[in-house]
Amino acid sequence: MHRAVLVLTLLAGLLAGSAVGLPTRAQPGTTAPADAADPALAPGRPLFGNPDALAALWVAAHPQDPRRAAVADLAAQPVARWFTETGPATRGEVAGFVDAAAAAGATPVLVAYAVPGRDCGQFSAGGAPDAATYRAWIAAVAAGIGPRKVVVVLEPDSLVHLDCLTAAAALERQDLLADATATLAALAPQAEVYLDGSPANGAVTPEELADRLLASGLADARGLALGVSAHTPTDDALAFGRATAEVVAGRTGQQLGLVVDTSRNGTGTTQWCNAADQRVGDHPTTDPDLGDDVDALLWIKPPGESDGDCGTGSGTVAGQFDPDLAAALAG
Repeated sequence: MHRAVLVLTLLAGLLAGSAVGLPTRAQPGTTAPADAADPALAPGRPLFGNPDALAALWVAAHPQDPRRAAVADLAAQPVARWFTETGPATRGEVAGFVDAAAAAGATPVLVAYAVPGRDCGQFSAGGAPDAATYRAWIAAVAAGIGPRKVVVVLEPDSLVHLDCLTAAAALERQDLLADATATLAALAPQAEVYLDGSPANGAVTPEELADRLLASGLADARGLALGVSAHTPTDDALAFGRATAEVVAGRTGQQLGLVVDTSRNGTGTTQWCNAADQRVGDHPTTDPDLGDDVDALLWIKPPGESDGDCGTGSGTVAGQFDPDLAAALAG
């Protein structure tokens, strides 16, 4: 379906059953799809912590546990909330999260993570069963956000993992990402979207990632989310992000903003899966003082949530909170 027709169809369906107003669509190629004079990650703006984060719930439920103090230090930091299921509750869950952040005067960071073929069948396998389900789900996410100011990290690992897909599936994924950024721009005009910059692990060159980004709706996005759950040191992530941004700017003139996931990049280990010697990195901040192109340091992957049945998380499943992992990350 042509993208403009898709967005209009989504708008018509959503407006028929809700009070969501028709927003003004972002202009492609701008620095941000939202209000550039008041960005969601403006320096000094507070970040909203997920009150339902598994670490916070564990701390509340284990007042006498000897690991509690270490885990509580992590739980006190604002972390992103991941939306990974395509059920009918999505719109209400998203709306509740961003409403709570708006009431607190803070910027929420949400991760949309349900693309078909997610994680190439590895520990976080799953996602929407087909393209139509995904399009409906991302429209529900966007409608739940509505006019509020948020950050959306869209489908971590989706572009670095293109190579595991068939050629047809890879093209479909890029089209789904492009539709997702267009839908978010139309239904959630204050959402600032960051596409997958996880190839900072070296699997893809900046030129290759630029090709993939430009085919995946980058014109409707703010920039790149670097090193999400990949343990990439901040300097390495920024070097890769800036190299990619230079390629994009040379081709289109678009200036990209960068965010780095510092939730587990405190040491230089290259072992990504529940590494024994990993530690948390810098705390989340909207004032990182690393250059005008760096919008924030964020904790996107919540520390203590397992990568899967691997490393020091043996016996766990991806996304499961493990207090031993959390305490080790806290050092």
